[in-house]
Amino acid sequence: MFRVFTYRKSYKYDDVLQSLVKSYNNSKHRSIGMAPSKANKPFRRGYLPDWSDEVFTVAKVYHSYPTTYKLQDMKAEAIKGRFYAEELQKISKRSDDYWHVEKVLKTKGSGRKKEYYVKWKGFDNRFNSWVKAAWMK
Repeated sequence: MFRVFTYRKSYKYDDVLQSLVKSYNNSKHRSIGMAPSKANKPFRRGYLPDWSDEVFTVAKVYHSYPTTYKLQDMKAEAIKGRFYAEELQKISKRSDDYWHVEKVLKTKGSGRKKEYYVKWKGFDNRFNSWVKAAWMK
C-alpha cells in the first residue's frame, strides 16, 4: 500500500483497494506456506473419524509452540504443510503386515506366475503395484 501512496504522491486508496486486497490474498504467505485464498477451506463437522489409511513417517520435528511435524509418505516424498500432534495417530504397522486392496486393475501371467496390478485402499495411484497372486488372500 505504501508503494502505491509513494508512486501516486497521494493517500487516496479507495480506487485501488480491491486490487490491493486481491494481490494480498493471492500472494504466498510465509506463515502458512500458501496464499490465503488457497487456504480458506470450509470446515466440515463429522461424527466418524476422518483418518486416512495411508501411512506416513515423521521427517522432521519443529520445536515451536506448539510442536509441529513435517511428514513424508512411504516413497519418502514430502507431504505439504506441517501437522500438529492432535492431527496425527501413532501406529505400529510393519512392512510384512497386510494391506487392503481397493481394486484389481490388471492381471498378467497364469498359474504360479499370475500377478495382479492393484490399487491399495487409502493410497493414491502413485502406489499402485504388481502383486503376486500367491500373496493375495
